[in-house]
Amino acid sequence: MEFNKLLEICISNPAVTLLQQELKTMEEKNWITTITYDCLGFCETCSECSYVLLEGDIMSASSNQELLKKIIEELKLI
Repeated sequence: MEFNKLLEICISNPAVTLLQQELKTMEEKNWITTITYDCLGFCETCSECSYVLLEGDIMSASSNQELLKKIIEELKLI
């Protein structure tokens, strides 16, 4: 099973620090390539919830664990 999808993260978003280990594991498995930016330009979303861009599409959730589950589910569909 090979994914290697692009995951983009805003460094100001809580998802970066709280999901760091999980994302590192996903990178080691070659599921994703993560790029962290100072700002992705989605400041309102960033201030309201955890979010990432997966292959250019916004994925958001009310908690980091919910976001992680969504990322994993989406990877299985791509």
